[in-house]
Amino acid sequence: MRGWGLKDPAILARITEADTRRLRALSGMLERWGDDTQEADVRVRTIYLLLIGYISMQADETLETRLNRIPHYVEFYTSHRPEPREIARFRGRFGEQAGGQPQHQSTY
Repeated sequence: MRGWGLKDPAILARITEADTRRLRALSGMLERWGDDTQEADVRVRTIYLLLIGYISMQADETLETRLNRIPHYVEFYTSHRPEPREIARFRGRFGEQAGGQPQHQSTY
């Protein structure tokens, strides 16, 4: 979609709108956790742009590998260590899928 948006102003406008909503939501979350506005903005843009690159590069890893990294990603990007119950709840969303089989990034 992003590539298409480079050639179609209407698509680009929708992508930009969605990006803006996501960045605001993530910034608001970090501000509620105690980051000041500037810190939240920089942290969120780092996270968001990294994820866009991650998807664009079509990173190939198993779901289990990705899930095992999540607590470290959370702590790295938010300076908050997630509670075990939070990780368990997050992992519960994937149920049987987390058996180590490679999955395309878009399934996350």
